[in-house]
This record gives sequence, structure tokens and C-alpha cells, in this order.
Amino acid sequence: MTIRWALLQLRAHKLLLTTAIVLGTFTVLASIGLISTSGYLIARAAQMPPILDLTLAIVAVRFFGIARGAVRYGERMVSHDLTFRVLLRLRCWLYGKLESIIPNHCTHHSGDLLSRLISDVETLQNLYLRVASPLIVAGLVTCITAVGLWFLDPALAIILLCGMIMCGVVVPQMALRLAKGVGRRQVIARTRFQQYLVDSVAGLEDMLALGIERGRDREHRRVASQLTQLQSRQARISALCSLLGSVASWTTVISSLVVAIPKIQTGEISGLLLAAAAFGVLASFEAVQPLPAAFQYLEQSSQASRRIYEVIARRVCLVEQTDPLSLPEWPSFEFRNVTFCFPGSLRPAVTDISFELPFGKKMAILGPSGAGKSTIVHLLCRFADPQIGVVLLGDRPLSAYSIQAVRSQLAVVLQRPHIFNTSIRENLLLARPDAADSELMDALDKAGLTSFVKDLPQGLGTIAGSEGLRLSGGQRQRLALAQAWLKDAPVLILDEATANVDFETERRILDSVYEFSADRTLVVITHRPELLSGTDAAIRLRDGQMEELTGAEAIGER
Repeated sequence: MTIRWALLQLRAHKLLLTTAIVLGTFTVLASIGLISTSGYLIARAAQMPPILDLTLAIVAVRFFGIARGAVRYGERMVSHDLTFRVLLRLRCWLYGKLESIIPNHCTHHSGDLLSRLISDVETLQNLYLRVASPLIVAGLVTCITAVGLWFLDPALAIILLCGMIMCGVVVPQMALRLAKGVGRRQVIARTRFQQYLVDSVAGLEDMLALGIERGRDREHRRVASQLTQLQSRQARISALCSLLGSVASWTTVISSLVVAIPKIQTGEISGLLLAAAAFGVLASFEAVQPLPAAFQYLEQSSQASRRIYEVIARRVCLVEQTDPLSLPEWPSFEFRNVTFCFPGSLRPAVTDISFELPFGKKMAILGPSGAGKSTIVHLLCRFADPQIGVVLLGDRPLSAYSIQAVRSQLAVVLQRPHIFNTSIRENLLLARPDAADSELMDALDKAGLTSFVKDLPQGLGTIAGSEGLRLSGGQRQRLALAQAWLKDAPVLILDEATANVDFETERRILDSVYEFSADRTLVVITHRPELLSGTDAAIRLRDGQMEELTGAEAIGER
């Protein structure tokens, strides 16, 4: 099923596929023509005829020689273009699916996702380049050369067919049996290796601090050794099949000569034509010699396509409207009897939640860790839809609007924001790609990062590091706040956004937040009631249950 699904991706590129097959067939036929006419030319020249008698053969050799190179170049260019187009489509499709399932508590390991998105997709190029097109080309070339030999001598055509079947069917089947399980285990071992590598890099500082890096290195070598052993076994099988293919081709040539030489003596076959035919038989095996190696990649491609298909075929809970409504001018939200449970969880994250968030309101959501506060943000951003109840935008459900349109109304600052391994400027431009440097510095000033960035040797061009490791936790949060100001969305959501900054910096940031959100909706998610002085009202969550408080009552509890 998965191999069939992977091959069906070629349907969108029928013209390129047909062109690649035609050019591949002509490439092999040009090789056969080149070798055959060369054999004829050598045999005829041995008879020392007048030079004019060799002119046609000389021209034919030149023609096939030039044609072979030109057609081979065209075939390689078209087949690789076809493969890269299919892989590009698969990568974009797979990334789009990941976008929809990752926010909804994706259970895949990050290293596993990396392997599926990069390595497994790259593995499929073997299916398109080395299996699909070469199989068809081999079949066409076999039929054409067999028909050509049939007119010379049916016995030679039968011998050729037997040799081609041996090299193109029997040896590949043997390769498939010898490599059974190797391709699947190789994909699994490669995934395990990448998972291990991702974990090791992410936890490198902790390992060095605990002094366990040597043990981790030994385990890393063991995992790498397993992958290397599987790759070595596949290489040995490939070498054996290549040897058997060569034996089959030369056996066919020798058998053809054994059958044909007596017929030269009786005059049934011309010696010149036999020389051309013998070389042509040898050259025709160019079409089937890649097949044993290709069949080794079949199981590996099958396992890779299965792993990709698992992600692509995963049911997505979100349904995008084909005819979405226009957004209201002043977005207001309402949770109406909302209950939501994450996939695989045994109990709801929030239960029967109801509250209104009119435009311009300043609301706080209180509660301890695990109470369901971040789930509210999850649903507001429409990373998922509630199983019970509805979230309204205006007077219509969120599902009535475009997902991207809904998210464009929200600027969310998380407790642990992700900072990309690029410059501070590029990270800020994610929020607004057309922003000028002066606007970036203004946003950084509101977030309290101006002096820090100005003191850096490269300023805005400073690389933040993987996941922002060159920045402190508080600096990462303030950079995320600057992104929120740049986005300039009508609704600002702070999810424990000042948890990693000192008290004075926190007060300055909150003053900027309240000033910025004077004509906007503000949602402050926290477990610290002392941050609620600028809010109109508050709700408290406990174990997914809600109770509503006024801002004064919440501050009074402090």
C-alpha cells in the first residue's frame, strides 16, 4: 500500500515521467547502437575494404556516440528534476501535516520527526530514480532488442531473453530475499541514531555537568555501529548481485557466440552481423544491470514511505472552511460550555468553561501549574477544537473563519518561547517582515532589551543560537515580547511571559504592556495574583474547573 501510495505521487508529473522514460530508453538504445556499429566497423575494417565502404559505419559510430551523451544528459536532468519535484511536494505536504498535528500534542520524538521529514523523504529518491523509471526502461529495451535479434536469428533472441530475465528478474529477486529486513532495520536504526543524536546535543550541558558524557559517547558509538553494520551488509549484497549480473551478461554473450558461430559456416548468418549482434547483446545489459541494486532499496523505500504515510494519513481534527467568513472589525471572544481533552489523555484539560472576552477587556487567568491555563490559549489560537461546547469569535464559531485569519488577531508570548538559530533581526522580522530597524529597536526598547542589543558587537545581526541559547531565559522572553509588539495584533496574550525576569524589569515590562494594550484586548495568564493590578476581571482555574473573580477580589487574595 505504501509503495503504491509513493508511486502515485508521480501522477502529478506524467509528462516529466514519460519524457524521462523515453530518454532513458533512447540512451540505452544509443549505447547498443554505438557498440554494435563499432563491432561491425572493426570486423569490416579487418577485411581491408576501400575506405568508402566504411563511411556509413564511421558516421553511425559518431552519431550514436554523440547521441548517447546528449540523450543521457537530458535523461539525467529530466529524471532528477522529476524526483526533486516529487520530493519537494512530499516535504511541503508533510510539513503542512506536522503544522496541524504538533500543536495538538504530537507524540512523535523530535529526532523521529526530523528523520521522517528529511531522511525518509530523501530515501524515496531511490524509489523514483532507481526503481520506477529503470524498470520500465529495462522492459522496453528488452522487447526492442529481442525483436531486432529475432529477425537475425530467433535462437539469439531467445538466449538474450533468458539472459535478461536472469539479470533483470532472478538476480533482483535474490537481492530482495538476501536484503529482506535489512532495509527496514536500516531505516529504524537511522531513526534511532538521529533520536539519540538530537537528545545528546540538547542535553550536552547537563551531561558535562554530571560527568556522564563518556558513557553517553559509548552508547552513541554502539548505536552508530549498528547502523554501520547494516549498511555494510547491504553493500556486500550489492557487490554480490553486481558480480552475478556480470556473470549473466557474459554467459549470454558466450552462449550467443556458441550458437551463432556454426551458422556462419553454413552461411545462415553473416560474420559481420554476428560481430555487431554480439556487441549489441553485451550492451543491452546496461538496461537491467542497475535492477539488482534497485531492488535492495525497495524495502528501505517501503519502510520510509510507510513512516511518511503514517504522518500524512493521520486524522487532523481541524477542518478549514472552504468559504470562511470575514473577521469582525473589533474581535471579541467567548467560551461557551467548553470541554477539551488532549488526544491520549484520560481526563479533560478543561471542563465546562464559560466566559466572555469582549474587545478591549483586560482579563487575567489564574491557577496553579497544570490547571488548564495554557489550554485556553491553545483553543483561542485554534490549535484544536473543543470536543464539547464552542469558542466564538463575534457571534460565530472559530471554525467559521480561516485558521490563519484567527491567528492573525492574536499575539501570544509563551513562558518558553522558541528562538530560531538566526540573528536577532531575523527573529524579530518573523512577526513583521517589512519592519525597519528603527521599528525593531523601538519594540526592543518597550521590552527592555535596547541596551543589551546596543552593547552587542553585531547589534541586531547577532546570532541568537540554537533555541536562543546565547540569550538568558529573561532575554528570550523579552525578545518574544518585542515580537508581539511588532505583530501589532488586536489581542495580546501573555502566558507566564515575565516568569524569568527580575522584579524591576518585570514592572517596566508590565507598564509597557498596559500602555500598549490600552486600545487592545489583554489576557494575562499567571499563577501570581500580584501581577493583576491592571486587569478588569479574572478567572481562576483549578483542575480544569473555573470560577470567576473580579480583579479586586483577586488582588485581595494576594
